[in-house]
Amino acid sequence: MAWIKRNLYFVISVVIGLGVTGYGGLLLYSTLGRNRAEREKYTQSRDRLGELERKEPVPNEANIALAKADEERVREFLADFRKSFADLPTPPKVDNRGFQHYLQQTINQFGQEATNAGVGLTPGYTFSFREEMGKLTFAAEDIGPWMQQLEEMKAILHVLYAAKIHFLEHIRRPAVSSDDMGEDVTQLPLVTNTWGVITTYKLEFRGFSAEVGAVLAGFAHSSNCFMVKTVTVSPSRVQEETLAPPAMGQGQNYYGSPGAPYMQPNPYEAGEFGRGLRSRMMPRMGLRPQPMPVAPVPAAPAAPEKILSESPLFIVMYVDVMKLKAPETPKAAAPPGRAVRARTPEH
Repeated sequence: MAWIKRNLYFVISVVIGLGVTGYGGLLLYSTLGRNRAEREKYTQSRDRLGELERKEPVPNEANIALAKADEERVREFLADFRKSFADLPTPPKVDNRGFQHYLQQTINQFGQEATNAGVGLTPGYTFSFREEMGKLTFAAEDIGPWMQQLEEMKAILHVLYAAKIHFLEHIRRPAVSSDDMGEDVTQLPLVTNTWGVITTYKLEFRGFSAEVGAVLAGFAHSSNCFMVKTVTVSPSRVQEETLAPPAMGQGQNYYGSPGAPYMQPNPYEAGEFGRGLRSRMMPRMGLRPQPMPVAPVPAAPAAPEKILSESPLFIVMYVDVMKLKAPETPKAAAPPGRAVRARTPEH
C-alpha cells in the first residue's frame, strides 16, 4: 500500500492505459466482424453478378430497354382489357322505405322501356321481384345485393330491348336472401374469386333468328362484361299461322268446277234468233247444240319455292355478369425520419 501511495500517479496511468487498451481491442473486434459481414455480402453480390452475366438474355442496357418497352405494352394491354370490364353504376344507399320506392320506380321504368321498344311483356310482370313488391320491411343486409341486381338487370334489359325481341317471358336472378323463392329466382350461387364476382342470370324470350343474333352481338359489344354460357333454341309455343285462299290453277273454270269444260249457252235456247225456237224443235230441224270455241286459259305462274321458312323461336339463355374487384391500395410507408426517431430510446 505504501508503494502504491508513493507511485499513485504511475498506478493511475497504468489503469487508464489498460482500460484504453481494452476499449481499443473491443473496437478492433467489432470492426473485424463488420469487415467479415461486408466481405460475405461482397462475395454474394459478385457470385450473383456472375450468374446474371452467364444467363440469356444478358441484363445489359439494350435488354433492359427492351424489358421496359415490354412493360409499357403490358400496361397498355391491361388498360384496354379493363375497358371490357367497365363498372356498373353504383346503386344508392337506401333504407326500407327508400328501397320500396326505388323498386317500384325501377319496375315501372323497365315496363315503360319495353313498351317503347315494342317488346311484349306479361301484364303486371315484376321482373323477378314479385315476392318483394308487396312487402314493407326488408332485412338491412338484403337491400344492398338487391340494389346491385337491379343495376345489372338494367344493363341486360338494355341489350334485349335494343335487339327488338318479340316477347320477354322471364328474367331470373340468383337468390341472395331467404325472401327470394319461387319461379322468379334460380339456385345458382354467386361465384367469388381473387379477381371479381360472377352473377348468373337466366333469360327466356321469344323472337326470330335475327333477334337471337342481335342479342349475342349486343352482349359482345357491351362495355360491361357479359359472358353467354349456354343458349337453347326451340320452336316457340306460340305459333303464328297465316291463312291464304287457294289460287285458281290450270283446269279450273270460272264456275269453280275443276276439270269441266266451259260451255257457251246455246243461242236458240236463249231466243236470240227472232222466233225463239225452243230446244224441243231443234231435233225436228236437224239442229244440235254445238259448243262454242273456248279461248285457252293461260297457266298461272309457278309459286316461288320456299328454301327457308322462318318460324318463331323460344330462347333460353344463361348470361354471366362479371364484375372486377377494386384493386387493393398499398399501405403507405412511414417516413424515414419518423422510423429513426421511433427506434431512438427515450432519455
